[in-house]
Amino acid sequence: MVEDEEGYMVLNFKQKKECGKRNLPSQMQDTPQCAQRHRVALGVASALILLVSGVLIALASRVLQTKAALNGTNKCPPDSAFRRQLKHFACNSLGNSTEDDAKDCKICPKAWNLHRDKCYWISEQQKTWNESREDCKAKNSTLLVIQNMKEMAFMKNIENITGKTANAFWLGLTVNKSGTWHWQWVDGSLLKEDLFSVSRPAEKNSCGVRIENGEWRMENVVTSEDCGSLYPWICEKIAFQI
Repeated sequence: MVEDEEGYMVLNFKQKKECGKRNLPSQMQDTPQCAQRHRVALGVASALILLVSGVLIALASRVLQTKAALNGTNKCPPDSAFRRQLKHFACNSLGNSTEDDAKDCKICPKAWNLHRDKCYWISEQQKTWNESREDCKAKNSTLLVIQNMKEMAFMKNIENITGKTANAFWLGLTVNKSGTWHWQWVDGSLLKEDLFSVSRPAEKNSCGVRIENGEWRMENVVTSEDCGSLYPWICEKIAFQI
């Protein structure tokens, strides 16, 4: 500050401004140093990022290897202890005395009857042929199909095998027209008449029903009934092999 002619104190702003101008080159001289420090800090940060990324990748690889090893040890062999126990429980109890006797062990769902390679379910109600077919579909099965003498023997002795009385029941047999009416199974195959014959001709809306009587047991005859009639039915499906 300086004193003017009248005795007042006057601030010397010009001097401050000039000092500011003198400081500017000093600040400009510091700029390269700041830039250098920034580059050093950036390099250190980059190195840390690369280091952390490497550690994470290594950990992820180790976790995947451990998981793969665990999965490999958890895989059960085809003849695992559980499978052997299941065979012993399900098949030895059915009359097989040793595990060797149960090599071809097959099982069926609850309420189904095992006979050779198939499971059979016998209804206790009566429905039309179409309703019976849909019920078997819902059980992941089909109406009973007879393709050979072994299956024929089952059908003739069903009461002895299952312990259930089935004097009459729907078969998976119906008529199909391809030029003429003919008998066809639900799996698309044609009726083998050397196994048995149908007592009535194939007509529209006719379905096969097995009726047990003296004639049936002697001649293996299936009778034709209107598909809207009410009868019990039998479902079949392949047994599950352990």
